[in-house]
Amino acid sequence: MKSIVVLGIISTLCFAGCTRSSESPSGAAAATDGGNAPVATLQTRALSAAGEYISWREHIVDDKAVGGVSIAGSDGLAIADLDLDGHDDIVSVHESDTEYDGVADGHIRIAFGSTSPDKWELATLSEGAEVGAAEDVAIGDVNRDGYPDVVVACELAHLIYFQNPGKLARNARWARIIPQQAAVVRSSGYFWRTSIKTAGWKS
Repeated sequence: MKSIVVLGIISTLCFAGCTRSSESPSGAAAATDGGNAPVATLQTRALSAAGEYISWREHIVDDKAVGGVSIAGSDGLAIADLDLDGHDDIVSVHESDTEYDGVADGHIRIAFGSTSPDKWELATLSEGAEVGAAEDVAIGDVNRDGYPDVVVACELAHLIYFQNPGKLARNARWARIIPQQAAVVRSSGYFWRTSIKTAGWKS
């Protein structure tokens, strides 16, 4: 049995998988010094109800080495099954503004999940000034078509809505819209839906 904890670490997105074993993990120092050893060097003492040892294993999901994109300033993430294939996907936002040069940088990345914790299909949903200093992300079915959509708050820009293209979520471009200021101020769900229906799409 496994559970997933996702960690956003500066320029690396990873998760720790909680695994169970009947044997204590090897390669760690035993706690024989009166409890003064660093936690990371100790064998796990955590046990499940069945008496099995519980330990953590880190899996790198996205960073420059894995995905080829220089993500930095990781700020937030949300998890949902975007393409309804039965596997959780991760939407992560990265400010990417490593220099205060007046240029609004940012990245929104998607890691589409699979049956393996080491296999993720990576994609950039948006980047650059459109998502300048992307700060927070929320996922929900805004247009009520059954597929989760994405809304991102950008520190140096605006709120931006990305509409899930459905079964083509992994390959098609997601239509997006930046609601008018009035819609942002009156941020009720009804006003959002009205704005999305009536405003022109940003291409």
